[in-house]
Amino acid sequence: MDSLKELVDVLAAQPSTAAPRLRGILSLCSPALSAKQPSATKNAPLPHSPPEVTPRQLDSVLALARFLAASQGQFRQQLLPYVLGFLRALLVSPAATASLGAKSPFFPQILKPLFDLACIDAESQKSISGAVAEILQEITKVTQLSQGEEPLLPVVQEFLAALGEGPVPLLGDDAEHVAKWLHERWIGNPSSPGLHLRANGQPNGGEHGKQANGKGDTDGPSSRSPSVASLSESGDEISELHLGASRSSDSLRAVVDEGPSVIERREWAFRIFAQLLPQARVNGGPDDAHLLGAFRDRASKQLKMMVHTLQPHTSELPPRRDVEARFLASSAAGQVLTGLAALEPQGAGSVRMTSVRQAANLLLDVVDAAVLSKWRHLPSCHRLVDDLLTCLVRITSAHPGTLTRDVFVRLRSVVLNTAISQSRSAGAAEWAGELPQEADQISPLARCALRAAAALLHDTWPQDEAVCLTFMLALGSNARPQEGDSGTTVVWRRNLITLVAELALEAGLPKVAEAVASGLLETLQEPTGAVTGPTRLRLLDALAKVAGLGVGTAYREVVVLLVRLYLTHVQASMDSASTADSSHRLEGDEALPAAFLHIAQSLPEGEQRADCRVRLLALASDVGLIVESRDTSAGGPKCLGRLLPAIAELCRGWSPEAAVPTQELKLFRNLWFYIALLGLGPPLPNAAPSVPRPLTKGTAKLVNTSMRAVTGPYAYPAVWIEAVETIAEGTPPLVVSSTQWVEDEEELTALHQPGSRSGSGSEKAATLQRAALASALANKVDANALLTISGVKATYLLAVAYLEMLRLSRLGGVLPPGLQRQGLAAGDSRGTSWLACTFKYLEAPNLTDQVRACLEAITSRAFSSAVSTLRRAAATAGEESVVHDAIAGHACFLLGATTHFISTVADVADRLLTHLRSSFPEILWHPRCMTYILELLGRAPSENLNADAQAVLQSQRALQERVREWLSLAITLAPVTMQGLLQEHLQRLQQWPGPLQSGDLLTVLAGVQGGPPPGGILAAATSAAAAGGAGAAKGTSDGVSAGILAATIKSKYAGEVAGMRRLYQTLTGASATSPPGQALSQLLSLGSAKYVSAEGAKTGPSAEDFDELLVLRFVSNLEHCRDQAQKGGRPEQDALRETCLRGAALLLASNPGHSQLRPPYQRLLRLLAWCPVLVFTPASLELGVFVWTWLLSAAPPLTLRLLAELTDAWLHCAATRRGLFSTIPAEQGERALLRPQVTPGESEGPPVRDPVEAIHAHRLWLGFFQDRFQVARHGRREQLALLGRLFSPFARPPALTRHPAAAGTVFNYLLLGLEYCAVRSHSPAVDLLHDQILRAALAWFETPPAWYDHRDVLLERAEAGALVEFARALERGPGQKRGAEVKGKHPVWGMEVPGGAARRGQLLASLVRHEADRLLTWANPLKQDAVQNFRLPAFSWGEAVSTAWAVSPRLAIALVSRFPSIAPIHTAVTSLVASHIPSLIGVAEALPFFVTPAAVAADSPVLNQLVYWAPCSIAQALDLLTPAFAGHPRVMAYVLRVLQGYPPQSVMFFMPQLVQALRYDHGGLIEGYLMAAAQDSNLFAHRLIWQLQGEEAPPPGEADPKHPVAPNALWDIVGRVKQRIVDGFSPEARSVFEREFHLFDSITAISGKIKPLPKEQRRAAIKPALEGIEVEGGDCYLPTAPDKLVVGIQRDSGVALQSAAKAPFLLAFDVRDRTGDPSAVHTQGCIFKEGDDCRQDVLALQVISLLRDMFAAVHLDLYLCPYGVLPTGYERGIIEMVPNTRSRTQMGEVTDHGLFQMYQQDYGPVGSAAFEAARNNFIVSSAGYAVASLLLQPKDRHNGNLLYDNKGRLVHIDFGFILEISPGGNMRFESADFKLSHEMTQLLDPSGAMRSDSWARFVSLCVKGYLAARVHAEAIISTVNLMVDSGLPCFSRGDPMGNLRKRLHLEMTEREAANFMIATCEDAYNKWTTSGYDVIQYLQQDIQH
Repeated sequence: MDSLKELVDVLAAQPSTAAPRLRGILSLCSPALSAKQPSATKNAPLPHSPPEVTPRQLDSVLALARFLAASQGQFRQQLLPYVLGFLRALLVSPAATASLGAKSPFFPQILKPLFDLACIDAESQKSISGAVAEILQEITKVTQLSQGEEPLLPVVQEFLAALGEGPVPLLGDDAEHVAKWLHERWIGNPSSPGLHLRANGQPNGGEHGKQANGKGDTDGPSSRSPSVASLSESGDEISELHLGASRSSDSLRAVVDEGPSVIERREWAFRIFAQLLPQARVNGGPDDAHLLGAFRDRASKQLKMMVHTLQPHTSELPPRRDVEARFLASSAAGQVLTGLAALEPQGAGSVRMTSVRQAANLLLDVVDAAVLSKWRHLPSCHRLVDDLLTCLVRITSAHPGTLTRDVFVRLRSVVLNTAISQSRSAGAAEWAGELPQEADQISPLARCALRAAAALLHDTWPQDEAVCLTFMLALGSNARPQEGDSGTTVVWRRNLITLVAELALEAGLPKVAEAVASGLLETLQEPTGAVTGPTRLRLLDALAKVAGLGVGTAYREVVVLLVRLYLTHVQASMDSASTADSSHRLEGDEALPAAFLHIAQSLPEGEQRADCRVRLLALASDVGLIVESRDTSAGGPKCLGRLLPAIAELCRGWSPEAAVPTQELKLFRNLWFYIALLGLGPPLPNAAPSVPRPLTKGTAKLVNTSMRAVTGPYAYPAVWIEAVETIAEGTPPLVVSSTQWVEDEEELTALHQPGSRSGSGSEKAATLQRAALASALANKVDANALLTISGVKATYLLAVAYLEMLRLSRLGGVLPPGLQRQGLAAGDSRGTSWLACTFKYLEAPNLTDQVRACLEAITSRAFSSAVSTLRRAAATAGEESVVHDAIAGHACFLLGATTHFISTVADVADRLLTHLRSSFPEILWHPRCMTYILELLGRAPSENLNADAQAVLQSQRALQERVREWLSLAITLAPVTMQGLLQEHLQRLQQWPGPLQSGDLLTVLAGVQGGPPPGGILAAATSAAAAGGAGAAKGTSDGVSAGILAATIKSKYAGEVAGMRRLYQTLTGASATSPPGQALSQLLSLGSAKYVSAEGAKTGPSAEDFDELLVLRFVSNLEHCRDQAQKGGRPEQDALRETCLRGAALLLASNPGHSQLRPPYQRLLRLLAWCPVLVFTPASLELGVFVWTWLLSAAPPLTLRLLAELTDAWLHCAATRRGLFSTIPAEQGERALLRPQVTPGESEGPPVRDPVEAIHAHRLWLGFFQDRFQVARHGRREQLALLGRLFSPFARPPALTRHPAAAGTVFNYLLLGLEYCAVRSHSPAVDLLHDQILRAALAWFETPPAWYDHRDVLLERAEAGALVEFARALERGPGQKRGAEVKGKHPVWGMEVPGGAARRGQLLASLVRHEADRLLTWANPLKQDAVQNFRLPAFSWGEAVSTAWAVSPRLAIALVSRFPSIAPIHTAVTSLVASHIPSLIGVAEALPFFVTPAAVAADSPVLNQLVYWAPCSIAQALDLLTPAFAGHPRVMAYVLRVLQGYPPQSVMFFMPQLVQALRYDHGGLIEGYLMAAAQDSNLFAHRLIWQLQGEEAPPPGEADPKHPVAPNALWDIVGRVKQRIVDGFSPEARSVFEREFHLFDSITAISGKIKPLPKEQRRAAIKPALEGIEVEGGDCYLPTAPDKLVVGIQRDSGVALQSAAKAPFLLAFDVRDRTGDPSAVHTQGCIFKEGDDCRQDVLALQVISLLRDMFAAVHLDLYLCPYGVLPTGYERGIIEMVPNTRSRTQMGEVTDHGLFQMYQQDYGPVGSAAFEAARNNFIVSSAGYAVASLLLQPKDRHNGNLLYDNKGRLVHIDFGFILEISPGGNMRFESADFKLSHEMTQLLDPSGAMRSDSWARFVSLCVKGYLAARVHAEAIISTVNLMVDSGLPCFSRGDPMGNLRKRLHLEMTEREAANFMIATCEDAYNKWTTSGYDVIQYLQQDIQH
């Protein structure tokens, strides 16, 4: 229902958009009602109601009624008939109301808006009046008296009760008809005189045939009204109007015998008629005199019947139910008589006043009878008396003077009767089932009489003061005891004393109080024999009540008397010889203290209360002086203790800092002196036992008493403890004099009686007090120092200790609201700390060292008590609790005190502030503290320092240093929150008074140090909070410029909103007709429909409405952005930014400091929370963090609402799998991008959205939440509960992404979850969440390790740091011990085993630390001496694998890839895989653990599982084709299934390996796959044919006889396979094949034609050779680049290349992209060779291509250029030309400069942007080829094989010597792993000593590239391994595969591998063999160097 209410409120405010929503609400109602509009006329047939009304239908109708009342008239004609029709159908159909139970709130809720609508709209009133009248007609018709005694239905009773609660807005005719129906059917009965019924139930009368509604319809009784003329008044008249004068008659007896149903109907009739009477003069209600007389007669008869019932005329009592029904009916009858009397004008004639007088006397008759009846103890009887007396007061007040005297006479008898009835026996009460009233309690009936009498006194006092005083004096005289009073009389007189006092309280009239007090005092002072003990106690109680009114004379006389009586009692009680009876002891010990307490509780604020406090303090001082010298066993301390509750009450709510006279301050001092002296104070916390020295035998007893007073147990009533603590709240500091130290010795001595044993002359007493003081101070002061303090001073200091410890432990040492220090603004935190009182002692001048030490100890102990109290309160405090403000109040005071001109005071404040800050870190960012510490910078210097400029400067510097320290620590803990708070204060700089604040503040902020670690999620969020509003989060989190920028942005947009509002006010205020501007007109047009009056005229909105129009505009813009984002689009960032910032500014301007928002602002807040999230980019989240921080810092009450929206948005992201929660395979990073060649799974192409961008967005958002958690964890339980919802996704694994870029974010999220569990109380739900977090953490390690380069060193270090912090949290927190051991199946872990939780925790900690080491190595690749975080688990690796397997088999299998060098892990995993083969068929990574050469050799049955096994990667599948697996049929079938599962384009990369596999394809499966793939793809077929041709036998005559080629097993296979492929071509495919192959075979043959020619003639011979070659068909493409179609041949481009033994040449082609613009033609060159084997280049470039993809997959900034190479036949091939490149040799032909100088010539001077970009390109390309060279070991690296492109990038070509071979007969002269010549190092390392930043970047990239390659080492090795038998020269010597694996160093850790790569780079640095080889090549080949 609440949601419907909110909806209709919004619709009422925006009626233009309400129609569709209202139709939806109508659809929820009854189908019959929503399908057809019911009529609202009286005679329309009632609509059919459904069989049962549902709660949803009721709520919908209530919503429609609410809308009708709130709207401005829209839809009333359509909706009102629905509502009224539903209401009528509901009441007349019993079946429909079956589900509507009794006591339903439906009718009050629906009638209120309908009646409100009737009051504001005339047309609606007609419809509502008619509908209500018709409903009542139907109800009375079916339930009229003639129908029997059936009770009314509960639903009808609820409807009638709702009608009887308030005025019913019926129009005249309807009201009169209703009244007549009620009288005819529910009030009249067949036995009533003068009312006769016809046979058909219609009343006889002359006018009964008239048409009730003026129309001709006379059918049915409802259309007729009874004849008023036929109604005659009853013959029974009340002739005697006093109790007992009513006589019973036959008619009364008949009425008495009526059943409860008849009486119930009469009650409803009376109540409804009474509500109609006020409308008689307004709406023309029932004003027929005969009808009114009939109701008056029937109501009078009802009351007479009630008198008859209540009289004890018979011993047989009627049933209680019948009597209670008559009580209710009589109460309603009284309302009728009251209403009728109100119609009589004041001062009416005697005839008309007779009825009023009769009504009053009849009401009093019933009241008198009820008070003395046997039913007087029933609650229903109490309600009857209260109602009737209320009616009596209304009648009397309406006719003052006429009835006052008579009514007061009768009322006095009522009061006397209540006193008498209270003194009677409890027999009647026991019989009625009620408990009897206690004698000293006021009965409910007496309370009713007192209320009525007090009301009459108030109303009639101005006109009849004498009558009122006579009434009070008469009551007082009746209360005075008389001689000869019997026991019963004494009792009721005693009761009357209480009633008289209570009446004075109820009346509240000063003269009445004085009269009562005078009478009571006179009675009390009569001779003792006349006033007995109990009566005397009752008089004291009554006097206290009257004195509590604070009436001057009465108060003073009573208090003076009470003080005198108490002092007399104390003196008497101290005299051991005196004796007193029990009543006198009771008076002194209880009655008088109780009287003081009552007066203290009752006195209003003012002079009397202050006077009473002084009188009681003086009394306490006198009492203390009397009893201090007496033995404590005489009860002396109790005499003082009994006064403490009253004094406490007078001190309650009084500020201890209020100015008090010196004399009153001394009285406070005396009180606390005696509290300490007499041991009345409660035991002090943590008091230390202390023994006075020297200790004598005579002082032992005194020590025990003193220690018990300080250390406990408490020997007095517990209520006195509360009293002492309350007094401590209001006691000012006990510093009477400011000229001496804290107190004067002589004044303290005067507090003892001369010769007192505890006085200053008693050394024993002094020793005792010093011991007690030492104990109170917990022995924090040296005992020898206390010896110099006198006994009275020790007592005084003990009193101060009591006072200040109690004060500060009370409520945490803060002033309650409203008691702030005078002179401070409301809400100023400095006015909320009681430390100001405690520090007064420290500020006193001339303190001795001993006293100062005691006072400092008192201050420290007191403050510790306050901190303990606040810590307990904060643990259970709510979000808006004053506890947090209290802590801030202490902090603000102490901050101010640290600048105190007295250094000792400043030192104490500094120590206390440190204590407070460590106990409550949240004060660091509390808004009040922030405001105060920044305002401190502008505070004027202390007056004590204005003469000393140097002291002023030092104080100012000290203050700045403290503020800087405070801000630094705060920014470290909660940086985002602090950014928002600082920005808020920077916004208000101009509003601060004083000229220097801005400069001081900026000076302090500039020096603030601290903040979150750079690069972490908190740093990112802080940066966003600082500058996200500027469009990007720039700068550091602690920079002043960022804060100023943010404050400027906020001020700008706040100013824009303020300007728009001011413009509107100006335009609307200047002239009503002046047209606003165009922008304003467009804005106003949004809500124009809302401001149209009923007549159609447009009206202007108010200022508040204008704000809502602005909100609607911003809401509309944000909703557009939201819709665009939800559809997959990306809103324009600047537009989103502008709208969000303006919306936030308007939200803050329109709702300052309020948590309750109107609906439009709720929508705006929701959109401000959701829009940045739905867009979900780093830029949008930066904006979001900025806006959210702004809202939270500027409007803290919005915190819970905003956090609720943000947590909902977080869960939405989890549900939609975005960012951190993405489990889409394509968004999992490196492994997804390398599919299917390197990692298993089919490639899904690039992800639709950038997963890293979404992860970075989540980083920002998580940082914001982490900051809020730091704020919420300290006492913000509601915020903490909301933040707990962030971890709900852990319940639905897999919950988190496995993208390597998310490592830090994931573990920061998990760390936040652990911290949340740590601060929550131990519970099964929290334990379950803890286990879910650990499971999510372990899930991260279920995939093999991967990398991602953020290209941000700080971010990468922070990523590693997040894992380190998570590991530490596991080890220092509850960790594995948090979750309880569960036997059996665990909801998270499955089947639990003993010790499993501990092993999982250790395993997780080890894995996390290992991952942290990996990431630290990646972030710091050059830090060779880095500290390793990894620790071996406490158990064996076998147990670790078993533990991991129990969590997830994938986790156990992944351990092998994480720890490849640990053999036990591999062994354990192999064993587990073998035993769980059937359950692992979906885990492709498990393949190598059971498909092994040994399993193949043994033909293991486990190989049968390969039929179902998940497909592996292509590289892994090809590895199974090697001879080691012997062509096993099941293995080969699996490989074939894997290859067939991937598209041919993906497999084509490994075409050389597939061709080599044919030599092992004994079953023909691979050949079959190749044939099928060739059928599917022409490109695949062509590439396969070219690859096959490269493996063909040499043509006859082409083999070198000096180097004969060994027979190859492939020679026979490739020809057959090639022919099968060609034969399988379709005619069209064959045509394409022939054109393509003919073209490039012809071009390649030119190389053979020009080879015999001299070198200088070769170029000229190329062009003629090309003349006969044409490009045919338009579908020929470059073999090395199938995506480029050949358009033409550039015949003049042929160039013969330099070669010693071959004749390669270069030819350029005009090409276009296959799928691009046909007109976009560009040039691509190719080199054609004959007599040169290109297959080795293909292998090298395959590896380089794999490395390039690996580097790209991890976002590593390395460059490799794997250009295309294709063997097209035996020692023939095509090589793609790298565009825009020159060889280093060519570069040297035009200049003698080195690379460094060449780069400056080409790109500009060093330091220029172009040069540095070119240098960077050289670095990234050199590093990429360094990694590739390390693996491939390419030699012959002369300058002709090094190319440089136009961007400065290096490209290696010509891989004729790789792996184990090298030029010069494999002499391996080039010993460096890669070429790094001197001129190359000049570019890489300007320092020349490997110390430059560019060199560090180069080495770092080399290390990262090497680490990235090692992750996929097996794919690289498999790619090379299948070519071992290919006959390539690189495999002709040594152990190429073994050495390749060694160079990858898989046995090393990441750090060790990094160190190896660093050493490799340093070894290659300008190595002499590199330069020596260049010299050799220059000498031999003329290759420049």
